[in-house]
Amino acid sequence: MNYWDVQRKATAVEDILNKMKWFKIIAWTVLVLGVASLGLFVTWIFAMSSLPF
Repeated sequence: MNYWDVQRKATAVEDILNKMKWFKIIAWTVLVLGVASLGLFVTWIFAMSSLPF
């Protein structure tokens, strides 16, 4: 277990953390967009059903 092995392990961990960070960003974006569009859809349905035509 020399210095370079430790560095390689650290780099691998950093890569995983970076991927996790991007995954979190994407997950939050999808979640926010999904909730927003669901809200708009429900509002639209509600507006359409309340109108006489």
